[in-house]
Amino acid sequence: MANAKMRWLLGALLLLAEQQVVYGFYDAPRCFRELHSRFFTAEVLYPILSLHEVPQSQWEPILTKLQARSKDVPNKVRELARRLSPNPLENPFQKKEAEELLKKVLLEIFEGTLRESNVFHTSSIQDMFEDIWLKQAPLLNKCLF
Repeated sequence: MANAKMRWLLGALLLLAEQQVVYGFYDAPRCFRELHSRFFTAEVLYPILSLHEVPQSQWEPILTKLQARSKDVPNKVRELARRLSPNPLENPFQKKEAEELLKKVLLEIFEGTLRESNVFHTSSIQDMFEDIWLKQAPLLNKCLF
């Protein structure tokens, strides 16, 4: 019986070690991994779209697309992080670098969605995103700092 437990424990440790080698130790806090799901909200987005004179008929479709696409954010952030050395998402978690990666991915999603919605003024798109980023600063700061 003890021998079987020892083999199971050894097998579990080997599996964990294999995953560590293949995937690295993902050290990002849970709140960081979930920020994307709360980043684009109607409460934050609609006033900013209004301020930048995006037609109201486009607000809901833009929000829907942003929320759908934000589900890809964790994978895209991890993909970018894997290209860096050291990986800012691995132990030790590097808050500033992780924040920059998150911002880059969210901006790409935002820009792509607005361009699809026939909003093409790059400076206006970046201004809108910066407004969203600033409005979400408390959420970001609570998580990262």
